[in-house]
Amino acid sequence: MDDTRSFLDRLAVQPADREPGIDEVDEEEVLAHKAYAIVRGVRPSVPMIELRAKTGNATALDYGWLAQVDFDPSVGITLHFDRLVVTIEGRNLRPLFDGIVRKRVLWVQEEDRLVAAAMPSQETRVTTIHTRPKSE
Repeated sequence: MDDTRSFLDRLAVQPADREPGIDEVDEEEVLAHKAYAIVRGVRPSVPMIELRAKTGNATALDYGWLAQVDFDPSVGITLHFDRLVVTIEGRNLRPLFDGIVRKRVLWVQEEDRLVAAAMPSQETRVTTIHTRPKSE
């Protein structure tokens, strides 16, 4: 009860048109997998998706600029932003695709292909995240 009350107290002091930041999401609302994290609950959506490379580099992109999402199991997930195209490759990507379409994915984590190959086949694994400028 105290956890719910403190969360409601924090929301009560925020302007109605303000989206909570990524650091303001309660841990209970986030379901983290090895390859991605998804927000659960009544929160409408998250403002940005963070793409984490296995090198440690990261890029966050605004969902507002996302115009189209394609899923082809043989290719992966393709995100078409205003000026950028992102391709996410891996296996069992359908749950990740569903979360992106609903704007609930906080981050996507790329991992080494050998590590991914050693994991159970039913788990979602991201082996490559490619970004390129959108061709005019």
